[in-house]
Amino acid sequence: EIEVVPSRAEVKREERHLALARTSPHDRATYLETTKEACGDLWELVWAIGVYESANYTAWANTNNAWGRKSISGGWMSWPSFSLAVKDECDYLQTQYLDKGLDTPEKMQKKYAGGSTTWGARVVSIIDEL
Repeated sequence: EIEVVPSRAEVKREERHLALARTSPHDRATYLETTKEACGDLWELVWAIGVYESANYTAWANTNNAWGRKSISGGWMSWPSFSLAVKDECDYLQTQYLDKGLDTPEKMQKKYAGGSTTWGARVVSIIDEL
């Protein structure tokens, strides 16, 4: 009998789906709707970065920082609400990345994710799943 072993991409996709299952459907729907309203055409990019950086919106506790943003003074950024956070993230991506020609996850990778060689492709794969 031949055993079928899932690819690494399939395993990662399943891990994302399992993490989403830990977030209530109401919360996910609220986060998604808030992202769409705040970001307009950028919503898919902002949503995908959040999915990747926060393990599907599960690993950001009380900071509302789903995007792994660091503070200028060190530590992590935090906001009092998700709606303020997502609006700031949209503005941040627009001014610090898109307006400077870093208009795809692959182009954003070095600045956003430091030494990662896979961040851009992973964010694109999340966008492709939408």
